[in-house]
Amino acid sequence: MISEEGSPAAPPVPDDQEKREDDARAERAKLRYAHLPGNMRMLLERYPALGMSQHPRIVHFPMAAAVLSPFFNLAYLLSGRKSLGETAFHLNLIGAASVPPVALSGAASWWITYRAHCFRNIKVKVALSPLMMAGFTTTTVMRWRNPAIMEAAGTGRRVYMLLSLSMPLMAGVMGYYGGKIVHRH
Repeated sequence: MISEEGSPAAPPVPDDQEKREDDARAERAKLRYAHLPGNMRMLLERYPALGMSQHPRIVHFPMAAAVLSPFFNLAYLLSGRKSLGETAFHLNLIGAASVPPVALSGAASWWITYRAHCFRNIKVKVALSPLMMAGFTTTTVMRWRNPAIMEAAGTGRRVYMLLSLSMPLMAGVMGYYGGKIVHRH
């Protein structure tokens, strides 16, 4: 485009278009959070990044701990190296510490994103979350109270190993259903 003076004119600034887009974005945010209480809704409308779920970012900590812990326990049983058993214990501590914030962030995400609509994938995750927490807590307490639980064959070691070996199964099922929620295939 050439100006009257013969020099190239600057492209028109689409102030109206930008304003309309900003207004449309704000309206979508209001509709998205309409089901939330007033203060929470105002906070999320003002700071939309807070409405982004933290759950997908932090869910991998307990999942990884649940999958790795039994492998370190098995490696300890096969090799006798105490550091491998200690690593399994530390992974259980990480799992026990990380499940509550993951469950809370999942509940918040479910409430904000899905309006607390209860569907099958959510029901499975809600049912397994306390079981995973119980598994992490029980194995941690068992090992804390009896650091030598893995050294002698017996009921304690069998229960400890069964709990430990059940954790990757729970993590796998929860990961599968969580993935179905996120990826919807």
